[in-house]
Amino acid sequence: MPTTPTIETHATTRHPALRVMWIGLAVTVLAGAAPLLDLVTTGTIEAHVRETYPSWSDDWVRGDTTGLAVGLAIIGLLGVVGWLVSIQATRRAWRWARGLTTGLWLVAVAVALFVALAPAEPYERLAPAGIAALTALPCVAGFVAVVQLWRHRP
Repeated sequence: MPTTPTIETHATTRHPALRVMWIGLAVTVLAGAAPLLDLVTTGTIEAHVRETYPSWSDDWVRGDTTGLAVGLAIIGLLGVVGWLVSIQATRRAWRWARGLTTGLWLVAVAVALFVALAPAEPYERLAPAGIAALTALPCVAGFVAVVQLWRHRP
């Protein structure tokens, strides 16, 4: 009985973690854009600054608000770079892709915890709760991606 050779297509050889990584990238873009959108929409960061510094003038509050929003957006941009590097390493099946992605995820968790929980004098915490939660959301996708990478070794 002759057997037909099987040809593996690109779709069947894609790593299962890649789909989660693309989702994580999209969530990171949204999380990085959220502080900038907050500047022109809800003003959550501005209210956070005003609560901390009730005696400040509007110019000082705007300056600190902009600084916080831009800082959080830069964190998001660095996250995007991390996702792109991890996606590339996984797509090309580089042997250090798992270690790199795990390391980047640990750094992301540390940064998210800092943004969400660490006091930054005189702030009780650096970012408002909603913005901090958005900053931490890509870490969930990162966790799933790391688990996928370690479970499905090439």
